[in-house]
Amino acid sequence: MTHPLIHLERRLLARYHLKENTVVCGEKILRVLSVANIDELLDQVTDENEIPFWAELWPAAIGLLQFLIAWPQLKGQTVLELGCGTGLAGLGVLLRGGVLTQTDYMVEALQFAAVNAARNGLSPAQCVQADWRHFSLRQKYDWIIGSDMLYEKKLHPFLWQIFHSNLSAEGQVVLADPGRLYAQQFMQIMEEHGWTVQTDRRLIDFEAKITPVDIYCCRPPKVAGQGPSQQAFYGNGRDRIG
Repeated sequence: MTHPLIHLERRLLARYHLKENTVVCGEKILRVLSVANIDELLDQVTDENEIPFWAELWPAAIGLLQFLIAWPQLKGQTVLELGCGTGLAGLGVLLRGGVLTQTDYMVEALQFAAVNAARNGLSPAQCVQADWRHFSLRQKYDWIIGSDMLYEKKLHPFLWQIFHSNLSAEGQVVLADPGRLYAQQFMQIMEEHGWTVQTDRRLIDFEAKITPVDIYCCRPPKVAGQGPSQQAFYGNGRDRIG
């Protein structure tokens, strides 16, 4: 009997021009499908929420993957991934025995994530379509992870709310970012509100280019306090949501 994900992979091959990426991470060699040229998808975009950032691999995802594969305490831990894209970083969770829920705004991203897990001999994660602005999941997770997801400042308050609502008291948030100023500002706000933030910078060699990637490991305060006001995120208040 043909595995149902084989049919899904065939549908992706029929719809997109794809490329197979080889990602070496320690002793692991992962083969991950992505869209060959996202410029082909940009011509079809009519809504800014559907810009296809999900469709290719980013150095930050590789940095997060490296961190997760090296972490010894993931087995049986519950992990929520925000903005999973093609699913590369989440493979690190699955390889380490974590219980993974992958979310993305785009259904296509979740399809790629499921196919890429299967291509690497792993059982796909639970996949949930989700909008950070109207986040419906209520479960508490041991980990919340994400890569290159702090580029849009107006979404920061919604991410903060997810961290507050969905992270267990002893959990941690791990985010990978390619050195964006917005990410640094977000981490500063977290520290100002009692979070402990540790930063690990990695140099990611991908597609003949070296990209510095910051891995932020964030633990909540022991005593939950009031979250930051919108003023903390928006500064002078001119940059508004919606």
